[in-house]
Amino acid sequence: MISPKNGFSVSGSISLNGNKITPGKELVIQPVFQDPTLYFNPSWTMKTCLFEPFILRGVSENIAIKEITEALEYFSLGNCNLENKPGNFSGGELQRLSILRAVFFHPEILLMDEPVSGLDRIVLYDTIMFLKKLQSNKDLTIFIVSHDLEFIANISEFIYIIFDGEIVESGLTSKVLENPTNQYTIDLLNSRDLSGIKIKK
Repeated sequence: MISPKNGFSVSGSISLNGNKITPGKELVIQPVFQDPTLYFNPSWTMKTCLFEPFILRGVSENIAIKEITEALEYFSLGNCNLENKPGNFSGGELQRLSILRAVFFHPEILLMDEPVSGLDRIVLYDTIMFLKKLQSNKDLTIFIVSHDLEFIANISEFIYIIFDGEIVESGLTSKVLENPTNQYTIDLLNSRDLSGIKIKK
C-alpha cells in the first residue's frame, strides 16, 4: 500500500501476463499524456529528450542514433531540428514525438490519454495515420482513453464504453458503434453526428 496523501491511500496491484508490475521500475507500460509538453523537460534539447529512453535501457549511443533517425524518417519527422527545445515544436510535432519517445522504451503497452485533444483536423488526420503506421510495424498494444468517437472509430479495433466508472458495453468497435445495446452507448452516439465517419472494420 502506498502511504496516505491528502487523506487518500492506494492499494492493490497490477499484473501483466501473470507478472506483477512494480511501480517506477517497469518499462513495459508507457504513458502518452494529453498535453505532450508534460512529456518533455523544457530545458533539454529534443535530442536529449529522445535519448533518455535508450540511456535507461542501457543502449549504446550508436544504436540509439540509428533507431531515432530511422523512426523520424519513417514517421515523416526527419526535418525536425533535434537541437531545438520542446517549446520550438508545433503541437502536432510534439504529440508525435511524445509517442515516439514512449515507443523507444520498447514497451508492451502504450497507454494514451486523449492523444488528439486540442489538435486541428489536419493534424488529427496525420496523427491517425501515424498511429496506424505504428500499429502495423510494432508488436505493441495501444490503449486509448478518449471522448472523441470519430478518432476511436478510425483507429481502434476493440472498444470499452465506461459510464460512472463501470464498463457498460464492450466489443469490436464496428459492432458496438453500429449496433449498440446499452442505453448509455445509444445516448452517447445519438449526441454525436457520426454519419460521415468510416468505422474501422
